[in-house]
Amino acid sequence: MHEATIEQRIEHLFRIKKQKDHSPIVVVASLFAERRGQWLTHADVIRLINKRFADSTVHKAFKELSRPTADLNGRSFIDIETTKKEGRGGPIVRGRLSEAAYEKIYTSVTPVDKEPPSLFIGQNRIELPPLPIGDKYLSPKDIINLRNQKCGEEDTRHLLKRMANDIPGADKEAMQKVVEKIAKQQGMEFNAIADQFTKEGQVIFPDGNLARVHYTWKQLHDKDDPYTRPADVLKTHHFGPIPLHQDIFTELSMRELASDENRAVVSVSAYIVDTRQDDARVHALEERASNGEDAAFDELIQVLSSDASKYARQYAAHSLGRLGDNRAIEPLIEAMLSDDYSGVRSVAVERLAPFGYRQEFAIALKDSDPHVRREAANILGRIKDARAIEPLREALDDPDVGVRCETICALGEIGDPKAFDFLIPLTESENESIRNAADKALRNIEDLRSKRK
Repeated sequence: MHEATIEQRIEHLFRIKKQKDHSPIVVVASLFAERRGQWLTHADVIRLINKRFADSTVHKAFKELSRPTADLNGRSFIDIETTKKEGRGGPIVRGRLSEAAYEKIYTSVTPVDKEPPSLFIGQNRIELPPLPIGDKYLSPKDIINLRNQKCGEEDTRHLLKRMANDIPGADKEAMQKVVEKIAKQQGMEFNAIADQFTKEGQVIFPDGNLARVHYTWKQLHDKDDPYTRPADVLKTHHFGPIPLHQDIFTELSMRELASDENRAVVSVSAYIVDTRQDDARVHALEERASNGEDAAFDELIQVLSSDASKYARQYAAHSLGRLGDNRAIEPLIEAMLSDDYSGVRSVAVERLAPFGYRQEFAIALKDSDPHVRREAANILGRIKDARAIEPLREALDDPDVGVRCETICALGEIGDPKAFDFLIPLTESENESIRNAADKALRNIEDLRSKRK
């Protein structure tokens, strides 16, 4: 297990359901957390997010973070102050991470001392490990019993039947049609793949009702996995105890079953470690380095390369990446390839991405830790450099299914037709996740090729 990231801690604090793309409030909150001590205006946040969300969505998240909350004992996530603008114009509102939020994101979950072993359920059935719910690990049987206690066996049975009949992506597909209809009424076109609105060839950012519907569409969980595998038993079960055919339940279903009726499931599948001293030490160096102190920059490199604390090395990798100085490239590559702690190697992979393609990413794709290998594949997809195709092709034989799926997605993101030859056979894989990833990657390559014509 890894130390929980800032994003995971914030998801837990705000009780936000885990999803592939972070919600706007997590993204904005993470910016304030990473830039602790700095004042950021609405314009600063919008610039840093780089059009990931509509401006109105950023304003809404900013406002939400400035409100007092019971989880912070009546304090807000960010402190707010108003400064007078020079010359004409109204005052400028800016925010900074509050001390209450800083304390909370380190102590919001009881540390997990030991990850329990996976639970194998019978021969020829799927492996379903115990799920971390809050600070506890619950088995599938525990989760169903918990749901029975919360809302009764009859309601639980109805919920299971609804999950058994679920069609992945149906809710999001229906909402997409609503977005397209409203956009058309306003003379716009909506490209769901690029997540862009255009009008007469120009990119437009929605507002009003269209912005609200679009936000709802983005928040819907675009799950690739169904809630259950073939579930004939549940579809026809009406009376008596609920059959514990655990092999048909997916992890997504378990999380849904473990949730309260009106609240999203919160889980942090990582250690929550109080590393405030390491964070404060590295943060101070980053502040000095950002003000042009070469000595502080050199100290950050020294922390990354040889500090006794693996968490300090992890924070140093984050800081060097954020500073964006080319002098950080070689130290980050060294950390990516040789640090003893996989958490440092993973962060180094991520923070090298803005510097562009490096041939050393191919070595990271063969790291001993599958989490690092998945991160490397993901980053190569984001960089979109055709030189990554051959290393990614080799990674299609990785023993970890998650790495293979991430690799397939990366090839789809790069969009080079050369990948067709080794992606098409994967559409007939025995593994459903591999098949889905290959189908999606091939569609993406086709879409990109049609746009280039």
